[in-house]
Amino acid sequence: MRLRLTSLFILLLASQLYGGFFSDLFESLTHQNRASEDVRVQEEPRQIERQEPVIQPQKVFEEDDTSSEADENEHTTSQRQLFLQYETYPKRLYLNQHFVIGLKAIVVANHIKKFQTHFLGGEGIKIINPNPQWKQIDDHTYQTKIYFKAINRQAKLPTIKVIAGNDENRYQEKIAPKPIKLIALKENPLFSHVIANDLQILSHKEKRYDNQSILVLMEINATLSNLEDFHLTSVQREALDDFEEHLTYQKVYYVSVVPRYQKIFKFKYFNLHTNRFHKVSFPIILEDATLSTQLGLNPKKSKFFLYKVIALLLLALFFALLYWRYKNFLFLILALLILGYTVVTKIFTPHITIPKGVNIRILPTHNSTVFFKTAKPLEAKVLLHKEGYRKIILPSGKIGWIKDDDLTKN
Repeated sequence: MRLRLTSLFILLLASQLYGGFFSDLFESLTHQNRASEDVRVQEEPRQIERQEPVIQPQKVFEEDDTSSEADENEHTTSQRQLFLQYETYPKRLYLNQHFVIGLKAIVVANHIKKFQTHFLGGEGIKIINPNPQWKQIDDHTYQTKIYFKAINRQAKLPTIKVIAGNDENRYQEKIAPKPIKLIALKENPLFSHVIANDLQILSHKEKRYDNQSILVLMEINATLSNLEDFHLTSVQREALDDFEEHLTYQKVYYVSVVPRYQKIFKFKYFNLHTNRFHKVSFPIILEDATLSTQLGLNPKKSKFFLYKVIALLLLALFFALLYWRYKNFLFLILALLILGYTVVTKIFTPHITIPKGVNIRILPTHNSTVFFKTAKPLEAKVLLHKEGYRKIILPSGKIGWIKDDDLTKN
């Protein structure tokens, strides 16, 4: 009995001891498991949040950056196929001066066939050749020259825009103007208002105009000049006739009336090479000659006219040879057109009948001196038609001007 009670007591004591230990152990393990589960639940979202925002946006940025760079390179390439550069550019200009700007274009693309030149903005500037011709220097280099005239004190050169194209693409570029200094020359009674690289009097003649005056005729040639502005304040009357203008040179006939007592005709022009005024003079010598000799303004006797005729005939011959070589009728048509134009406008002289009582003037102006009046109808050759007047050659060889309205007289 005592042994059984002792065994029961020991068993009870052991159950209490071990039961508390295992209970604590079980609770501890349970708590750790729950904590571990909590940790796993919290860590899984953190891994998703850490990976997705970091990796995915980086891929999108690289794709956008690559695409942006590709677009930018394509845009830059299309815009920078053409490069412009000034080769010659004046630093100083004079009012009313003709001047030239040299422009070079470098085109990366090949087989450029056409250039277009546009002028943006600018003020007080006259563009003498608004459609300049471009000359190819090598495979990618082209040059042109643009001629301007500064016409007022506020002159400002324009921005030049160039478009170059081939069969597939067109490329464009702009070049801004450079600052220039504009100078107005001082007025002088002898200053002809001409600014030129060079000026020469090819010929001159003098004749009695009336009892108090002398008529002076000059044939003037100048290079890169504003010869159209030739004007002297020291003469009584003046006029320009048969003005010819080219890019590099100009020619004009200048007629003036001076006092009879004047023995020397003189004037000045401004030379651009020396930057000084150059004086031009010659003695006035009256000649007893007909008016036709004094006013030898027949353009068809000018050497420049002869050069034009020869050039046109050579051009017609060139196209004729091309037709003979390639048997292309287009060349034959061009040759015939040039030949016909030369014959009709340069060689053939139209005839008119001048009615009775028509005044024939020295110059194509209303106030010009009348040197001859027709007493009967006369046949005459027409040399030039200008602003309501016709330059004619009379049967006697005299040259003068008549009004278009006078031809309708009965």
